[in-house]
Amino acid sequence: MGSFILITVAAIMLPGPDTMQIIRVGSASGRLGAACGLGTTLGNLIWGVTSLAGLSALVTTYPVVMDVLALAGSAYLLYMAVSLARGVVARWRDGGGGVSGAGSAPRRGPTSVGAAVRAGLFTNLSNPKALVFYGALFSQFITPDMGLWFAIFMPAFMLGFGLVFYCGLGYVAGLVGQKIALSMWVVDAVAAVIFALVAGGMMVTTMGAWKL
Repeated sequence: MGSFILITVAAIMLPGPDTMQIIRVGSASGRLGAACGLGTTLGNLIWGVTSLAGLSALVTTYPVVMDVLALAGSAYLLYMAVSLARGVVARWRDGGGGVSGAGSAPRRGPTSVGAAVRAGLFTNLSNPKALVFYGALFSQFITPDMGLWFAIFMPAFMLGFGLVFYCGLGYVAGLVGQKIALSMWVVDAVAAVIFALVAGGMMVTTMGAWKL
């Protein structure tokens, strides 16, 4: 059980598009950041359920399924990167490029709880590698002789810890963002770069597998 907890905690806390999206949304509003974290947790729930339903075995047997999911996910992340970059450029021009001046150009991002939840959900679902992770995790720890309590503990811990961490991260990002008055375009610029790098890496890996 100890190894399961360590692996799960490390996987959830690992920096990536999920955490960057939560910080980006949360830096404008802790409430929206927490909602974004809820969306991320829902995404993990979907990946976990589909893995148990056999989708992870399907992508292992038919790698092209994973390729399609990866390309679709990278396309979404690339779209996010371009949208954020355009917003950053607009605010830079409008505000004269000052770090503390955000200008009057509107910020691109969720403005409601529902939109924040969807942002977290779609960002999480854009990375199909989570499906492989859950498949490997479940195949290692789910055995015929495991007790009922462990079968209940596994999903409860994964969802519970993920919900607390992601929602907490979003809320804290709001508190920190307000205290240091960090210009929102700086956060968006960093997010755009990370999303673009992840999308590019996914595309290169997928096309490399096709030997293009």
